[in-house]
Amino acid sequence: MWAGYLGEISGTSRARHVQIQSWDNPVPELAEIAEEFRPHVTHSHNFSFLAKFHVKAGLGPLILSAFGGLNGLIGSAPVNTHVDNILALDPILVVESPMLFDAATRRYDGIDCELICLGVNSARYKPGTPTQRAAWRRALHIPDDAIVFFSARGIGDGYRQAEILQAFAEALPDLPPTAGLAMIRLTRSWDRSDRVKELQQLAAELGVSDRLYWIPEVRYEMMPGMYGMVDYVVNYPSEDAFPSTLLEAAACGVPIVTANLPAYAGSYIEQFCTLVDPDDWLALARGMVVAVREPVELRTSRITGARQHMIENFTEDAGRTMTLALYERVAEAM
Repeated sequence: MWAGYLGEISGTSRARHVQIQSWDNPVPELAEIAEEFRPHVTHSHNFSFLAKFHVKAGLGPLILSAFGGLNGLIGSAPVNTHVDNILALDPILVVESPMLFDAATRRYDGIDCELICLGVNSARYKPGTPTQRAAWRRALHIPDDAIVFFSARGIGDGYRQAEILQAFAEALPDLPPTAGLAMIRLTRSWDRSDRVKELQQLAAELGVSDRLYWIPEVRYEMMPGMYGMVDYVVNYPSEDAFPSTLLEAAACGVPIVTANLPAYAGSYIEQFCTLVDPDDWLALARGMVVAVREPVELRTSRITGARQHMIENFTEDAGRTMTLALYERVAEAM
């Protein structure tokens, strides 16, 4: 999914995937890549240890996209010393939200920092048709009349699917009789492989196994279909930056119930989403009930306003243009 996403954002189709053989010390292999390609710019996504090795191997100048790696600056969790060590290498830092930009430039005095939100393709991410909705539901064995809440993010502790499941079970008596919860069967490579089994067991304990719909991992290009077949998106991470899932959901005209995190302050999320206490899953349960009981006129106004806001402020083209302009600036300065 990430490969398609990044390929589309950058507008590039020519790519070479290189398999690193020695992860204990990848510097020699990276140095060979540097010698062969002589790159003008190296762009590292997130604070993986490879960012440090890029510099040591001569793959630079280094542009580093935070992609959530600096969430601790605006949350309660401390910033990992590994992050500080990488930023000491003097990369050009790319962050995705105004809150992160302000926090990063305060903490790392003098750092070259760019604010670039990747945005969404509003021609692709748009409200689906009833025919498309019905087709996707048939393919995934979801009843036509189900009212579906959708946890659209990969499974892991940070995205708190267990709390979402508990909240759904708590809210169920006050939700429509056909209410269900959909989750993507996507676990992070660094996470434990038994996450799905744990959630299935929890669903059984809560008595909601028959309401839990598992969606297989899908390609990035297929995600608009996922949003088009659900009724609400639920977002309850412990910390966050500026998630693409909420941009995509808003562009697809799907109502959003989300934790009210510091990173979202002053953004469209405050204006168009149903906000709940981030430290109380019972508040999330109440938020789900509030969302389904929202008057149709208000719901329509909010989802229409959210999509228009995406089109005016967070287009994929704008993100691509800003990223390529940054590449040019860095390359010309070499």
